[in-house]
Amino acid sequence: MNKQKLILSSMLGFYTLIQLIAYIYAVFIGTSGKSYLINYGSIALNFIMGIILFLFLKKKDILIVLIALEFTLLADTGLILLEDVETVAVFFFFFAQLFYALRVRQFSKKLPLKWDIILRLSLLVIVEILVYILLQENFTWLVVVTLLYFTNFVFNFILTIINTKENILFAIGLFLFLLCDLSLGLRMLGNFIDVTNWNIIHMINTLSIDIVWMFYFPSQVFIVLSIQYNRMANEE
Repeated sequence: MNKQKLILSSMLGFYTLIQLIAYIYAVFIGTSGKSYLINYGSIALNFIMGIILFLFLKKKDILIVLIALEFTLLADTGLILLEDVETVAVFFFFFAQLFYALRVRQFSKKLPLKWDIILRLSLLVIVEILVYILLQENFTWLVVVTLLYFTNFVFNFILTIINTKENILFAIGLFLFLLCDLSLGLRMLGNFIDVTNWNIIHMINTLSIDIVWMFYFPSQVFIVLSIQYNRMANEE
């Protein structure tokens, strides 16, 4: 093992250890009013680790993930530290998914770009219409942007699962990310429709642990670690 690989392996190990400690505290222990700072610090650390990996390795794939992590950090800045900027924050998450779409296309070149765009737009239009019929007067700009983000996310996830062997850590990261969003969506659904008799939403809202962060923390760590996995896979 050369010096650069040793340094990178040590840094990734230290990064993973810090994130594991932050995860245990935030999900299972943290009750302080300032515990949200641990959550935000974890997201910021993902971006910092992405910068370090890019400076060391200078690969196109890392730059794509780094930009996605930057948009993720911007989105979480709005959701965690600021108020009343949810629509803008979700729009940043959408941009993160656009860059993940660029990454996914590296693993799924069999799907022509034209059909990639057509299928994404078709899925978006269908879902927007169905949700509009369901919500009607509650169909806000936040809902529009959320569906824009989520349909692209789902499409990225499908393509990644089809090509799991190309980067299994990235597939795991997106899967956990999707579980996080689904958990958050079920939690927020009560703001739009009556879910009084929905037992699953009551269960999620009354859990003693934060199920959203339980999935979100590791999802971002797996995405960061997938950078190194992809580099190693490409060297074989």
